[in-house]
Amino acid sequence: MSTLPPWLPAILSVEPWCDAVVEALYVVFDRDFRRSRPLLDGKEVHYFQNVRPDGKEDIFWHLITTEVDERRTARTPDVPRAARLPWVRCLIEHCAENEVRLWDYREHTGDVKTYIWFVDGDFLIIFKRLKDDRRRLLTSFFILYGDYRRKLEKKYKKRV
Repeated sequence: MSTLPPWLPAILSVEPWCDAVVEALYVVFDRDFRRSRPLLDGKEVHYFQNVRPDGKEDIFWHLITTEVDERRTARTPDVPRAARLPWVRCLIEHCAENEVRLWDYREHTGDVKTYIWFVDGDFLIIFKRLKDDRRRLLTSFFILYGDYRRKLEKKYKKRV
């Protein structure tokens, strides 16, 4: 990855993974999504506010962990994803920058998803576009594989 744009926060140190790291990440989530919501196309970004027994929202865990199995019953820390948590709000707010691609894509299910891709940083944010044109934050992650980059390029070329 080349030099980060000046408007993008630094990658966080999240190793070794421990409760203190999770709490520090939750401070970022609280600041960036609970205390005030970022705007996309002039509308507040929405997320499901389902809270787990630990007091943290499901979406928080989706932003810092990855699925362990196909049944989606367990998650494990995802260091590259978690380290870039401060990027999520920042990329939403800077989605018009040259380094960032923003597009909508109609999935095979008929749902329209919005993608924000920081190409040089291999980082992606995915939203579901709602009928009232708001976006619901689904996830974000660091892109590890070239195959996934090629899949995104195809979706970008077929954007709506």
